[in-house]
Amino acid sequence: MAKKYGVGIVGCGWPGVEHAKAYKEFSDDCSLIAFCDVVEERVKTRTEEFGLECYFTDFYKLLADDRVDIVSICTPHHLHAPMAIEAAGADKHVLVEKPMALNVGEANRMIQAAEATGVTLSVIFGRRFAPENRFFKERVIPELGEIKFSYLVDFHYRSTTYYDSAGWRGTWKREGGGVFINQAIHTWDLYQWLHGGVVEAYGYWTNILHPTIEVEDIGYGIIQFSDGSFGKIFTTSCCGAPENGGELRIIGEKGELEVFSGNFALKDKSLEDELKEGLEKAKENTLYTGFPAQVQDLLHSIKEGREPFITGESAKQSLKIVDGIHWSGWNYQEDFKKWVFMNYDLPKTLEEGHKEGWKGGKLIQDLLEIVRSPDKRLRAPFLE
Repeated sequence: MAKKYGVGIVGCGWPGVEHAKAYKEFSDDCSLIAFCDVVEERVKTRTEEFGLECYFTDFYKLLADDRVDIVSICTPHHLHAPMAIEAAGADKHVLVEKPMALNVGEANRMIQAAEATGVTLSVIFGRRFAPENRFFKERVIPELGEIKFSYLVDFHYRSTTYYDSAGWRGTWKREGGGVFINQAIHTWDLYQWLHGGVVEAYGYWTNILHPTIEVEDIGYGIIQFSDGSFGKIFTTSCCGAPENGGELRIIGEKGELEVFSGNFALKDKSLEDELKEGLEKAKENTLYTGFPAQVQDLLHSIKEGREPFITGESAKQSLKIVDGIHWSGWNYQEDFKKWVFMNYDLPKTLEEGHKEGWKGGKLIQDLLEIVRSPDKRLRAPFLE
């Protein structure tokens, strides 16, 4: 009889619930043993909700339970690395929520800990499991020829209430940054994965409409990718997307792909038609996406003794972008902010802007002009 893996989930918020639901999809391969959370009332609620027999408020007692083979870590960011390292040291396989860690250094220590005991380490990045994104990477991008340029534009409005709802948010020590590491990390991971990884990144950031937090709410940068191409990136939590929404555009010598809309065009029109038909079939033939797809892959990778679809090394790449832009832009945040306030009309408060439907106005237009430009130089008008 095939082994059923016991699962312990640390953290009882929304991510922990989604992990639990995903594991339940594969009851032939795994059993949910227990939740763990420092808030006993919360962990008792989840335990009853999923019909479990026990729970833990002590992480180390969960690790000491021999029934637990896999630990899902769904805690605030600053706990990801230390908990993953402890779990690997206890010979448990690890599935950790995004971001993998607060920075690349922590991510490296997680990878080393998993390698030392031979356990599997994987990180949640659900967009890689979308059938269209896998199809773009495997079938469409190779047909674009040499990649000339790409860019990613993304919007993630977050209110003051959002940050006030959890004390770890909006802090360097516990969240590790702002919109870069929490919201944009999903699309930044997708972006780097489509390009095969990151060599280096730099850029600029500041905080213009979230005075109660320490970290960035707007920024942009440039990335050198492992495939030899370069691209630019922009994100903000100050406003929602303009009418045209976000963009992830990859431009090659033989064609062009816009990932978010799913549109692509090739010079070879017969090949373009063939690939568009293949894309629809790929969508139709996909049974699992998101959390269930990643849990299924984790279980199969452990059983088959292979690497998971998302390894620690691969998941670390998006942190190279975050770290690169954070560190290179650290000394220029006040220059950036001063330039914004001297040259642009902003709403008096974040909430007022949201209520009035503010979409960034000319500030966003000017920054997007920089990001959409194929110039290999990253302009910083506040330093000119």
